[in-house]
Amino acid sequence: MSAFYAISSPIWGWVADRCPDNRLLMIPGFLFSAVGMLLLGPSSLLGFDEDYNELWLNIVALIILGISASLALIPTFDIYIEFSEELGFEEDVNTYSLVAGLWGSMYALG
Repeated sequence: MSAFYAISSPIWGWVADRCPDNRLLMIPGFLFSAVGMLLLGPSSLLGFDEDYNELWLNIVALIILGISASLALIPTFDIYIEFSEELGFEEDVNTYSLVAGLWGSMYALG
């Protein structure tokens, strides 16, 4: 999961920089995350038996979760930067450091 997150994060960051409203990228990220969670179960909503447990399905689910997590999380940093500028903070290293610290803390908090 983390390898695919690391690989896809720069790609989604590049896409988010070119979108006029990068919040729209979060919607497919959350939807694909839900699909990945349903596959990781595997969920009976997708027609799997309760005792069905295949390694390949878990690997596919973790790949989907890694890619979709980066798609859902990468735009949030830009959103925090925009909000901080609206609140009167300057666009400099100090603001980026503050936002990165808050973002990391809130991500770790859950």
